[in-house]
Amino acid sequence: SAVKKTQATAPIRQLAGKEKRFDRSFSEGFTLLEMMVVVVIISILTFLSLSALPVARSNQQLKSDIQQLRSIFLISHQKAQTKYAMNNALNVLATTPTANPLFNIGVFFEDFKVTLFADIDADWEYTPEVDYLINEQTLQSQVSGAKKTIVFQAIPPSLYMVANGDPVAPQGSVALTLKAGEQSREIEIQRFGIVTNKD
Repeated sequence: SAVKKTQATAPIRQLAGKEKRFDRSFSEGFTLLEMMVVVVIISILTFLSLSALPVARSNQQLKSDIQQLRSIFLISHQKAQTKYAMNNALNVLATTPTANPLFNIGVFFEDFKVTLFADIDADWEYTPEVDYLINEQTLQSQVSGAKKTIVFQAIPPSLYMVANGDPVAPQGSVALTLKAGEQSREIEIQRFGIVTNKD
């Protein structure tokens, strides 16, 4: 019976020995090399995520500004097309009341600022001392391009666009570049106030 008892307890001892070895190997944890590999991987992932963050932010700013410009040019087109009358505002400012004056509507760019105005003196440019300020907005990106002033002139049934004093062909457009950080987008403004991505 002693032999049978020894044979019966032998598998239990073997199992206990395996559990001890497993506990000992588990308690030892990661080796120094494994820890270094994990730290390197985490550092690489952190660097990649931080590098992509400014690009994503700039792209979002450009996307938002393009939508904002679409709204601005749509408004300018509508005002010019309906022969926007400034008599109410001008009668308050002017010494001599005017009789329903009709003006061309322009958009003026200066760095991050966009100005929507009525071209009072009809010189195709924005003159703060003379022209009437309709609206002024600030973009998140900087606007650059050869054409800084775009004016819409409505002569029914057509609508004309003048850029820096130069008439734009009916099928033509005006190109502008928006820049935010290291990212940039080129847009085109068509004579009906439609803003499209060039690239």
